[in-house]
Amino acid sequence: MKAKNQIGGLPDQSPNSENDTITMIQLGNKLFRDINLSSNQIQACITCHPLDGRSAGMDRQQTSRGTFGQLGRRNTPTILNIGFSNIIFWDGRRNSLYDQAIDPFVNPLEMSLPSESELLQRIQNDTSYLSFFSNAFPSDPTINLHNIRLSISAFEKSLVSKSKYDDFVMGNLQILNRQELEGLNIFLDVGCNKCHSGSLLGGNTFSKLESTSLYNSTDLGKFEVSGDPNDQYIFKVPSLRNVALTQPYFHDGSVRTLKESIERMREYKLNRYISDSEIDLLVSFLKTLSDKTKSN
Repeated sequence: MKAKNQIGGLPDQSPNSENDTITMIQLGNKLFRDINLSSNQIQACITCHPLDGRSAGMDRQQTSRGTFGQLGRRNTPTILNIGFSNIIFWDGRRNSLYDQAIDPFVNPLEMSLPSESELLQRIQNDTSYLSFFSNAFPSDPTINLHNIRLSISAFEKSLVSKSKYDDFVMGNLQILNRQELEGLNIFLDVGCNKCHSGSLLGGNTFSKLESTSLYNSTDLGKFEVSGDPNDQYIFKVPSLRNVALTQPYFHDGSVRTLKESIERMREYKLNRYISDSEIDLLVSFLKTLSDKTKSN
């Protein structure tokens, strides 16, 4: 089967999660939801990455607002399946969830705490955390930044979604309808998976947006991290997992619909031109990548 060989299915567990315990994940979940860890105590990680009910891990805003209403620079991606990505943030300034875990708390455009020390002090002053740290780290229940990073990243790695497409590649060959199958074949035929590669369908490589129709030209992407002129307009290739639930699209959130995003990309490094009718079929396939429990 082409899809199984060229894309594959999403594993049940994120890489490097084998040592993550239920109690670590529970502590990470508590930290992820704690509004007291933002500067004026009104915002948590889950504010921009809603997960409850049928929410698909992002707020569907063009760019999210921080705790004082400050506007972020880039679109918030879904947190679902982030454990499979080795590039964190659009500009790749982190390459692990452990390294990334505390950034949102001290980012002036997000939760705006003045320092990591302030974050640590707020958690240490909250007695409800004592049992969570004791359960998560029985040999060393110290409330420290290392254990905070481990817990948040463990929780984030636990957010694995399963889709209709995964059922298909695991052997339920009748689950996709004709339009979805045709869309899958077009996806592979025109080479979308050259960039949106692997079972995550993206998330682990960079690419340069060369057409001015595809980006906000004031955002220089990876260059802002590396300082290398060759990295101008280079961004992380986003995963297509849950893409039908996570509009708007692109790093600047400038595209409202999935169909329009494909229309913009059809002149970008594809094997051939794709027609409007084929775009409709591609949309049908991409919808099969959505978590079966989510609708946003």
